Amino acid sequence: MAAKVVKKGDKWEVLLGGLAYDSFEDESKARRFAKLLEKAEKTIEDIRELAEDIINKLTHEERRFLYEYTNGSIEVEVIP
Repeated sequence: MAAKVVKKGDKWEVLLGGLAYDSFEDESKARRFAKLLEKAEKTIEDIRELAEDIINKLTHEERRFLYEYTNGSIEVEVIP
């Protein structure tokens, strides 16, 4: 999803999906944040696709066990 930067009063807002995500006093900071936000969204989508590919290679029994073991959710920690 593309992030947009728009001027609202004396601030620059970063919009994602039409909703205000954050605002900045400096346009260049807002544009930099929008690019980071887009890259993060792309990275999350890439990880999701890779995880789906791995899960799709599992047998039915392995998938069922994984679902029961994780309660249907796997969390990924991001370490800076």
